[in-house]
Amino acid sequence: MEGHVLQNTDKLIEHIFPDSVLPVSVDNVYTNLSTFSLRRRNHFRFSSMLRTWIGCPNLRRQSKNGDVENEFASFITNLVADIAAVAPNCPRCNRKVTAEFAPSGLYNRVPGEPSHRHPDILLFDAGLERKWETVLFSWELKCDDNMDNRKTAQRQVVEVARIIYEAQDDRRFVPALTVLGYNVILHIIDRAGEISSQAFDIREDPKLFLRLVLGFMFASKETLGFDSAFRKLPDGTRDMTVAGKTYTIIERVYHSHSICGRGTSCWRATREGRTYAIKDCWQDKSRACTEADFLRKAKGVEGVPNLVDDETVQVQGSKEDSTYCVRPAARIEQHEKNGGHINYRVHRRMVFEPFGVPITWFKTKKELIGAMRDVIRAHGDLTEKTGIIHRDISINNVMLIDASEEGNGHRKGLLIDLDYATDYPEPADRQTSRAERTGTLPFMAVDLLRGWGNVQHKPEWDLESLLYVTIWICIFYDGPNNMARNLAVKGTPLAAWTQGEFLTISSCKVGSMGYNWDITVGWFSEYFEDLKPCISEWRDLFFDKPASHRTHAVVLSILDKTYDQLPDVEAPVAAKDAPVPQSDATPAPRQTLLPHVSLGAFEDPAVGEVTVRSQAQKSVCEVHGSDAEPRTPAQGVKRVRVNSVVADDANYYTESGIAPSHVGTSTSSSTGARHPRFTSPPQSRRSPSPRPVLYGNSELSPTTRTQESRAFSSSGSNKRVRF
Repeated sequence: MEGHVLQNTDKLIEHIFPDSVLPVSVDNVYTNLSTFSLRRRNHFRFSSMLRTWIGCPNLRRQSKNGDVENEFASFITNLVADIAAVAPNCPRCNRKVTAEFAPSGLYNRVPGEPSHRHPDILLFDAGLERKWETVLFSWELKCDDNMDNRKTAQRQVVEVARIIYEAQDDRRFVPALTVLGYNVILHIIDRAGEISSQAFDIREDPKLFLRLVLGFMFASKETLGFDSAFRKLPDGTRDMTVAGKTYTIIERVYHSHSICGRGTSCWRATREGRTYAIKDCWQDKSRACTEADFLRKAKGVEGVPNLVDDETVQVQGSKEDSTYCVRPAARIEQHEKNGGHINYRVHRRMVFEPFGVPITWFKTKKELIGAMRDVIRAHGDLTEKTGIIHRDISINNVMLIDASEEGNGHRKGLLIDLDYATDYPEPADRQTSRAERTGTLPFMAVDLLRGWGNVQHKPEWDLESLLYVTIWICIFYDGPNNMARNLAVKGTPLAAWTQGEFLTISSCKVGSMGYNWDITVGWFSEYFEDLKPCISEWRDLFFDKPASHRTHAVVLSILDKTYDQLPDVEAPVAAKDAPVPQSDATPAPRQTLLPHVSLGAFEDPAVGEVTVRSQAQKSVCEVHGSDAEPRTPAQGVKRVRVNSVVADDANYYTESGIAPSHVGTSTSSSTGARHPRFTSPPQSRRSPSPRPVLYGNSELSPTTRTQESRAFSSSGSNKRVRF
């Protein structure tokens, strides 16, 4: 998290827990506890000879399978009871402190997301099942305050924060404590990174410790980083309020798997009988225009989502919610005066229609090519009619929507996610955030990768990106309805598109799209055999023809010709080694997905995470493999930011996020197309996991239909199907 962590922040605890958010006065509680009846064992007593918390365990003792953690949890519980006894006006505490998950053991895990983490202390609301979906906060204990323990404890609270973000969709930020002997540090983990307080001794500054306890145990959930727009109803359903309107949440269809960055979440929701997609994200404040601004400008353009509502989230009544809320202004000014930079991200929400499904759920090749035509037309209209250029074409940003007016039953294409769009032609003095280039790494155009300085994005670069999206699908999918191959990116020529310096990636793309094109095409799935001539002709425009041919009209003419030749109905396509289609009563096999990084970094479940860093004008990508089960290699490398930074290959931070600590590191190849293992395509490699039989243009099986419905969303990128 180098470059995105503010440590030793003075007055952070008072900033997060000011007197106004506490139920009782810290001074009054301190005075009353100091003189409280000696029959109570857990309270702070002042003595001219000794300052100590009576009842607090020896925090410098090495824990034996959770014993110190349990004693400290009991101490906090008793301290809260004493606070209630000495402060009659204090409300009832409905939060519980537990160390039950501290002891290591295979069966002593927090229920929920698979994780090997054993947090020392967790806080829950009373009466709720204790699992990751209900965890409020975590505290980590170490027996001594030294540099190694500080780093370890910091990493642990960040890892727990990542899991909390994964499991809960109503978190704005996550507070945590590290207890190092008797020294305590407050950590706040949000979409701009982490900020931590100065360490203090709970015996030397008992009032500050009381402020922390009062804050964690009694402050409102909004104060502690929860989003007040969400509400759980008596029947177990939830709703959320956007721009003063209430929407019933059907399901969360997508969420970013990183901590820092846009932190996008998307939901399918209904209101007054209509279905909508709701997108929640933390947008870069430095951008001149927001995604909502561009969508309002693009209103009426076919093939682009319709913006129904949008808002900047308000907290504490009428205060704009941003990553600056948890950072004292003086600390920000001092940090930036010293040459640092803090990401200023503003919390925004948007409501869209229609709903969409990821492009990989196409039912026939004709529907796939038709959707690409629709997206190219939409891109052309955006550029030529409204003066907007997308700049982030990827497999995640091309969707399918129902088109009931079409007689052939084919769905239409939808181009989403204008968060990194800009005006076209781009203003020479534009300030659209710190990145000089944006894009999704394996889909970035060759000339864009070669560019330096204030790069002016060209429309033909987005058309080239759509070509790479189509190639990606042809290599990593066996057929329609999201039928992914059991094929890791790092074992294909496309691995060279995802790692290395920008110039190296550019050279590899020229090789695989030029003199090694036959090898690249040889990796196409058998199902896409009849698309090879079309894609080869499309490829010729960008690697054999003059630049003047790289227009929307020319690309459309190629796709139109192919579209007319493709049949409306295809023979059923079945995955190899697949069982008989499952009935409604049989649950679909759950796809294990790597917790991957958000809308701002490489995200491909087959290869892991790829991040980009810049040092002396070098952007270096690191590919991190996964130790999870085979997974869909569908969603590509997400946003390359020139100024991104990575720390190490175990747990790194970028503008987009923190990768899981359990990923491994694969070696990179600067010329992937020449690598011996790339000389021939795989021999029909299939996933060994059970799959239902999927049909081309016919009705989906009940299980598959359910899976597809869960994939619908038109409100963000990196759409992921959750089984």
